[in-house]
Amino acid sequence: MEHKLRIGESVRIKGVLFIDHSVIYAGMPSDNTYSLVITLTAGYQRMAYNLFLPTNHREVWHKKGHITVLSLSPGEIHLRIDR
Repeated sequence: MEHKLRIGESVRIKGVLFIDHSVIYAGMPSDNTYSLVITLTAGYQRMAYNLFLPTNHREVWHKKGHITVLSLSPGEIHLRIDR
């Protein structure tokens, strides 16, 4: 499934009962780096980690899905999530 996210927007990767995984676009801190935040919510608890990736790195493997970056700009990312 394809999604376009602006800075701060999120999309759900996978959710089962009270456990939810999502990805948030955190922008481009430099010309050669972009940032994705992966979150895990379980009940009332949440964990997140920030991935800083080079702009030529277009494949991200996550234990709940595969993320392919189709296009990238400082304000928006277009990605495909395969579950």
